[in-house]
Amino acid sequence: GWLIDFINRFGDLGGFDKILTRFLSSDTKLAISVVVALLKPWGLCYEYLTQAMVKKYFAQII
Repeated sequence: GWLIDFINRFGDLGGFDKILTRFLSSDTKLAISVVVALLKPWGLCYEYLTQAMVKKYFAQII
């Protein structure tokens, strides 16, 4: 469906890498509102994420 296409396109454009880099960057701390804004959408569509993707991009964050 369109949601899977959107998730794949986001990944193809490097979106997951950018989110991970932002979380792991020690330059500045993220406000909790920013953390929620970056993670909540992925929590809402978690059933479309593969285990490998979750391990690679989200396990290091949470």
